[in-house]
Amino acid sequence: MLYPFILFLFGLICEYNTMDTLIAQLDQKYSEYRKNLHNEHIDSDEYIFYSAYDYFCITETQPKIKEIVKNDRQDIEKKKQEIIKQNESVDIQNELIRKIESQSLSFCYGEILRDLYIPMTKYKNSSKLLSAKDIIGETELYRKRFLDILYSALKKFVQFFNITDRKDLDMHFALWKIINNFKQKKYSVYMERINNLLIPQLLKLHTQKQEIETTKTALIIDSRKGIYEKSNEKLAYSVGKNSKRFKIIKYLLTKDGCSISELADLVHQTKISHSTMRSILEINRLFRKNTGQSYDLICHNDTIGYFLNTDKFEFQLKE
Repeated sequence: MLYPFILFLFGLICEYNTMDTLIAQLDQKYSEYRKNLHNEHIDSDEYIFYSAYDYFCITETQPKIKEIVKNDRQDIEKKKQEIIKQNESVDIQNELIRKIESQSLSFCYGEILRDLYIPMTKYKNSSKLLSAKDIIGETELYRKRFLDILYSALKKFVQFFNITDRKDLDMHFALWKIINNFKQKKYSVYMERINNLLIPQLLKLHTQKQEIETTKTALIIDSRKGIYEKSNEKLAYSVGKNSKRFKIIKYLLTKDGCSISELADLVHQTKISHSTMRSILEINRLFRKNTGQSYDLICHNDTIGYFLNTDKFEFQLKE
């Protein structure tokens, strides 16, 4: 039964490497962002904006990260309700709520999602010219009125002197507004908090999953009582000692894997191996039903055929 264990171990290593790669990518993008913050190049605002956008292009494709942000948002909502219940003063409520929100992962994440990732993604993915309103959307622009007046004057100047006939002028200026808006100091604070809060949670989530997956359930295969969890003998899958199903289970204890024809030979069903396949399906169904387990007793893959589920269970034969 060494081969299934090797497959299980390989899966854990691959998942660990995937998580390790994700964290390394986030660290790299955040380092690039920090570097661009101190870059005095003439286009530094764009560098800052696009490096932060690259960071969010990674996080927004990761279900685990979205789950972390969602859980944090729910936790903050509960805390806000507690604050409202415990304080009658609206001013105190608002101050305390503002404090916990501004320090939270979900708030910082939501602010940058709204003001950077969503408008830039609209701009990048659109197959047609977008209006300034389409791109800016819900973004909270700093000095919005001043920028609108500036653009209105610039547009009239361009039209009067017929400098260009570009129809995408509105769209490009809207993007410039988004980029210029992002140079506010609050966004660098948000980015720092996001990275500092997110990485430890990713590591914690991964560690917890590893601990769960590496803990196996001890199963007793008893020729008299059937199959049951070592800690709960009452919930047993009763299977006869001389039955074909028990022979299959006991045989697989000695094998890393075997074909359906080999098992059919074992129980003298050579010409109707599909009956043996149905027997395995029934073994798994009754095993889950009678023992309360969530996983199948017998697994299958195209490489090694049928084998006992040593990923989830440790087996002990009791004659």
